[in-house]
Amino acid sequence: MPLPAAPPVATQMQRRPRRLWALAPILTTVLAVPASVLLLIMFGLSAMAFDSCEPPTETTCPAATAAIERAVEFALLTLLPLILVWVWPRSARFNTVRWIMAAAYVAVVMTAVMMFVNIPAGR
Repeated sequence: MPLPAAPPVATQMQRRPRRLWALAPILTTVLAVPASVLLLIMFGLSAMAFDSCEPPTETTCPAATAAIERAVEFALLTLLPLILVWVWPRSARFNTVRWIMAAAYVAVVMTAVMMFVNIPAGR
């Protein structure tokens, strides 16, 4: 009686499934730590925009107040791509969407930093 044919040898790729879906979320999370520190420092320094105002209220420095509010709202918007990159379905066909979310995170953080940098001083 002849022996049965041996099953085909699995390649390295077939034995270990690729986990590329986790690369974009991990990279985004690693970038989130220094970006959060940078945004927190920028938020702390934004109070200097009110130095030239006599009583620092909304009526004495409306431009600085509005700019700080917009910058803080945009800084909070950075959480959206960070969360979406993790909760998106874990499938190979969504890898492109995950990388787009990672790029969007970097763009939103850079825009928030530039908004903090361009806060008008005083009146």
